[in-house]
Amino acid sequence: MIISFNGSVVGGTSPDCFLFSSVSYRIKEKLPFININNGKFIDPLQSELKPDELFKIYGYAKHILNNIEKFKRNFDGLEDLLKPDYNIMGVSKTGCLIWLNIRR
Repeated sequence: MIISFNGSVVGGTSPDCFLFSSVSYRIKEKLPFININNGKFIDPLQSELKPDELFKIYGYAKHILNNIEKFKRNFDGLEDLLKPDYNIMGVSKTGCLIWLNIRR
């Protein structure tokens, strides 16, 4: 699945890596979650997002963590060599839990 923002491709999803960002995206708008120097997304905890906006991201990240095992079962019929090995968004599950705990 392709992920776009204001008509520009910024990333996608894949069974192999779950979620990835596009190599060449650049958002030219001044937004609280965009680095104005390079046009890339920034860590939400380092952004100017409002607490209610951060809470929405927190809820989504928590949803992913709570459902990742169920999602992984979609690939149970594949040989181990072909199964995706999930480290959530390139970060270990522990790393995501640390991020969620910081947010609390």
